[in-house]
Amino acid sequence: MSDNRKNQRRSMTVKEIAEYLGLTTKAIYNRVHMRRIPYSKLGSSLRFDKEAIDNWLSKNTVLPE
Repeated sequence: MSDNRKNQRRSMTVKEIAEYLGLTTKAIYNRVHMRRIPYSKLGSSLRFDKEAIDNWLSKNTVLPE
């Protein structure tokens, strides 16, 4: 697989990240607006790096005592 295809698969759209996280697109836009989720802007498009999202989820996981 080419490097370009690997990068495309890691970069997710708002719709893709909403499905991945089980949220609505409105909830994703709200988290972006509040700067509560890692994202990148490419022009006017939002993109989400899957690895950054997975790391963010791990850091925000509350474990039982």
